[in-house]
Amino acid sequence: SMYIAIAVFCVLNIVTGVFVENTKSTLNKDETHLVMETIQSRMQWVEEVKALWNSFSGDCNEEIDAATFKERLKDFRVQALFERLGLSVEMENSDGLFWLLDLDGTGKLHVDEFAMGIQMLQGTAKNIDMARLRHMMGSVKNQLAVLTDLMVTVGAEDMG
Repeated sequence: SMYIAIAVFCVLNIVTGVFVENTKSTLNKDETHLVMETIQSRMQWVEEVKALWNSFSGDCNEEIDAATFKERLKDFRVQALFERLGLSVEMENSDGLFWLLDLDGTGKLHVDEFAMGIQMLQGTAKNIDMARLRHMMGSVKNQLAVLTDLMVTVGAEDMG
């Protein structure tokens, strides 16, 4: 009877080991699958951004200005491409959108700037975005305080 109990215990231990090993293997496959899905999704996003850029400019090396951007944005197909990327665009906000995408402030968009701007505008604000904004606002507040102190000093000298 003791021999049977030990044999059953050993068999159950082996079955448990096989089950755990299969679970680990499945988990590794799931992680690999997740990485592959992420890569595929990213590649599809890049293709959609390229298609959108090509609707503005046929050449990846060409830059477009605000007037061209606004003119091409009148096309419903272009608006649909923006929508597919998760950005709702109407003619009323085309100027503001152009300046949000014009990251270097030159008044012209190139493909890299366009893609980076689209990526930044997608989705909701993340904690890191909010932290960056708080940091920038703190910096602006400090600069404004210094400027105010300077103006008070200059005003006092002018009066005295």
